[in-house]
Amino acid sequence: MWVESLRNVSEIRRENALVSNCRWIEEWTVFAPLISELALLTILLITVGVLYLMRTKVLDEPGINQPANSQGALLQGTNVMVYDSSDLAVATNNFLLANKIGHGGFGNVYKGVLENGVEIAVKKQDVTSRQGFTEFENEFKFIAELQHCNLTKLLGYCINGAEKFLVYEFMADNSLDKVIFGMTS
Repeated sequence: MWVESLRNVSEIRRENALVSNCRWIEEWTVFAPLISELALLTILLITVGVLYLMRTKVLDEPGINQPANSQGALLQGTNVMVYDSSDLAVATNNFLLANKIGHGGFGNVYKGVLENGVEIAVKKQDVTSRQGFTEFENEFKFIAELQHCNLTKLLGYCINGAEKFLVYEFMADNSLDKVIFGMTS
């Protein structure tokens, strides 16, 4: 004989639904920290990547890839001049292709004549060159300190925004390897 009260079938269904919801919540609490950690790590990696790209892009913009006092800093302890880019353009006839006397990793080298009649060789950084200001500064300082009878003398430099120039005394016999080894082009 049954002593307890009869239960409504709809109540039993509701209790089973609550129990199955509780199981889903228990499973979710196990995975929630893992998912949130992965999301946080992804956001962090994206942020670092964006900041890196922005930094490299900003450093490549004209006028930003050089320190504000770069002209004075480069001149310290050297015996070279700072040239104006317009003077170098006039000296090389606007970097006319006929005045091109060489090419290297830095860019093209042009023959020019300054207003005072001094013949010069102007190394103009190529726009495709990956050389930044630090490399330019290192090359400048290294060459400015070298003095040898078989090396052409660095007379000066010019920095005009992203454009960089090195100005050397002109070597009349074209290049040292041709003088030493008698090479012809």
